[in-house]
Amino acid sequence: MSGHISKRKYASGQTRWRARHPDPSKGGNHEIEKTFATRREADDWLAAQKDSVKSGTYIDPRSKQTFAKVADEWRATWRPLNLKPTTKAGYEGLLEKHVLPRWGQAKVNAIRPDHVQEWVNKELANPKTGKPRSPNTVRNIYNAFREVMSLAQRRRYIATNPCEAVRLPTKAQQPRTNKRNKLRTLSPGQIQQLAKAVPSHYRTAVVVAAHTGLRAGELWALRRDDIDLLRGTISVDETLSEIYSDSEHLTAAEKGLVFGPPKSDAGEREFSLPGVTLDLLKEHLAQPLPGGANPTALIFTTPSGTPVRHGLFYQRVFKPALRRGKLPTAFTFHDLRHTCASLTLSVSKGNFYLVKESLGHADIQTTVNTYGHLVPHADEALAASLSKLFETDADARAGRRPSLRCRS
Repeated sequence: MSGHISKRKYASGQTRWRARHPDPSKGGNHEIEKTFATRREADDWLAAQKDSVKSGTYIDPRSKQTFAKVADEWRATWRPLNLKPTTKAGYEGLLEKHVLPRWGQAKVNAIRPDHVQEWVNKELANPKTGKPRSPNTVRNIYNAFREVMSLAQRRRYIATNPCEAVRLPTKAQQPRTNKRNKLRTLSPGQIQQLAKAVPSHYRTAVVVAAHTGLRAGELWALRRDDIDLLRGTISVDETLSEIYSDSEHLTAAEKGLVFGPPKSDAGEREFSLPGVTLDLLKEHLAQPLPGGANPTALIFTTPSGTPVRHGLFYQRVFKPALRRGKLPTAFTFHDLRHTCASLTLSVSKGNFYLVKESLGHADIQTTVNTYGHLVPHADEALAASLSKLFETDADARAGRRPSLRCRS
């Protein structure tokens, strides 16, 4: 990119030198200009602009953006990504509660690494309560700050990102526990105990959750046309979330009870229902339901026909049902999902792929890491099968000692 310098003489007799340079941040279609008292100053400035463009360190000399302004620009980048309302609400909460109160009015080109490090250290001590804050929470707060500063660097408001020189607290490690005791699952008998203790209006919903492993948001978002009674399948393509935020950057449709896509692409799935679950749903759908009878009507609602707020359901319905059913109060609604995984592994002889597909995990490694300990004897079965294979091979060779060396 080229630039040029022009001389201008004023009526007062004063001479000034105006240097102009194409603005790289606008594709070179606009020019940046600056006026100097001498030709040498103008030449030096123009040369510095050209060198910075070549080296990739160009910074818009007019840029004095505040952090809050760049944060608004970051928000604008969310739209093309089509972020879920829960994700947007999470970002907004981090920005408005933790980041903007400290950095909102600061000029991004004045923020230094030591400023950021001092802030991170203070966040660890939680200045509002004085109690230590989780390292993972601090990292989440910091990540929102870093995203804004990274955008400032990409848009040439700053030459380098001060976050590059900041040390973060180590992620909190989960305490080591016996894997066999890590997950809580219900037996088929306990599922029946829980179903009997739950008010009749929610009984089918609880049993379906235990039989299918649906997440709470997926269960409460089920509609009539998601169940194919002829094929005996269920489709999951929507979830119901509770979003509580007073952020002005979220629309009314992004607050309160919000319907949206599943947790991940893998969460959008279809799978066959067990016969007993299908019969239960047939009976449930055959009766008049508060949600209505049109194809898009919700299957499970409150008695008045409104969508279920899971937080209220959990506290007012699920936990009391555990006590009435004389079940361990440590059980959670999410344990019904673990229960489904455990039962599926039991009847499928450890087929993790089936569990992955029915639960909607994005990666089978997640399934294995979470539920691998539920198949503790898989290695024993493998060893026994290999032993039997070698013995058969040895018999076939009429007494020849089998070789374990691989043939190339």
